[in-house]
Amino acid sequence: EVPPEERQQLTTLLAAQQPFRCCPVYLDEETADGYYNGFSNNVLWPLLHYIPLSMLDSHGDAAERQWSCYQAANAAFCDAVMSISPTELDTVWVQDYHLML
Repeated sequence: EVPPEERQQLTTLLAAQQPFRCCPVYLDEETADGYYNGFSNNVLWPLLHYIPLSMLDSHGDAAERQWSCYQAANAAFCDAVMSISPTELDTVWVQDYHLML
């Protein structure tokens, strides 16, 4: 985790990086956990690997919270990309199932 007082300096440094500019996305701990460890790994990974989603049968409330975190994290990544005003010449790399929205 990057301390809040260091985020602007890191963001500026990564934006100037060559040959590929980077744009960090800072998620709060609850969203990061619910998005990555929750929905991505508890729901999407099993679903995409043909494993039954028994977790949803008995933990519906947790699944709803994790889905909300997944949506919030995906929106944060989208907002970060759009904040740098990409052109049609830019490439935005999205890796894996963590950012499917």
